[in-house]
Amino acid sequence: MMKATIRFISLTFSILCLGSVAFAQIEHGGTPFGRSLPAPTFINLPAPNVEKMRAEDEINDRDKSIPFRFGANISVDINSDDHGTRTLADNGDRIWRVGIRS
Repeated sequence: MMKATIRFISLTFSILCLGSVAFAQIEHGGTPFGRSLPAPTFINLPAPNVEKMRAEDEINDRDKSIPFRFGANISVDINSDDHGTRTLADNGDRIWRVGIRS
């Protein structure tokens, strides 16, 4: 019993020590190029019909076998030819950015 406890403590300590030096990304310093650019063009989406959604939710909430609604689909037609902001970097990289407000 005592050996199992010591092994458990050793394993836990090892995991904690290894976890403290693990990193998810190698850092190279600097600032991402996009941070130095002005804000992109924003597209304002229409507001959803909240009253209609509440009425649907009242009906659907009675059926416990289906998940609760957490969002709504809003159809959009966004493409890089007609929307957003394009930037050409000094090294030739092309960046397309668009902001969406809902």
